Amino acid sequence: MHKALALGALAITLAAVVGIAQSGLPWFEGPDGQKPVNAGQPQKPTGSLMLTVQIDASGVTVLQATAKPDVAFRLPKDWETMPLRWIMRDAQGKALAEGGFDPAQLCLDPAHKGQPPHVQGDQLIPHVGHVNLKVPNLQADGRLAFSAIEFSMRKDDTYQPFGIARSDAMSIR
Repeated sequence: MHKALALGALAITLAAVVGIAQSGLPWFEGPDGQKPVNAGQPQKPTGSLMLTVQIDASGVTVLQATAKPDVAFRLPKDWETMPLRWIMRDAQGKALAEGGFDPAQLCLDPAHKGQPPHVQGDQLIPHVGHVNLKVPNLQADGRLAFSAIEFSMRKDDTYQPFGIARSDAMSIR
């Protein structure tokens, strides 16, 4: 009886794997099926890069990058409405991938840089924040296929530049 159940479960699993493989799912899409700029490009992500970034009044700075080959990248839901954005660009400036993130509430007034957090009611509003940000690990020929990651911040209805990280300056762990 147990052998029959195990064989049945194995058959169902194999059928599911074959079905997924034949479905032609895109290699990179958001939770609602939205396709970012790089969908269909020859570079395929080999997992994700986990970036530890610092955000303060001077912008976004990448402190550390860790390759996560077994962690698939997916765009967060509603990434287009988030207060901060990132765009991965190649050496010619072409956008390869983009996404957004929300670092939580921060005071980004340059006059307050280095000061202790503000107290608003029962909340502390810091002047510097750290976020782990997952981006696709785009590679070509075993090397990073992007030249830079540009960060921008929402101001009213537009995004303004808020930092840049060059791939040749990143040490990938």
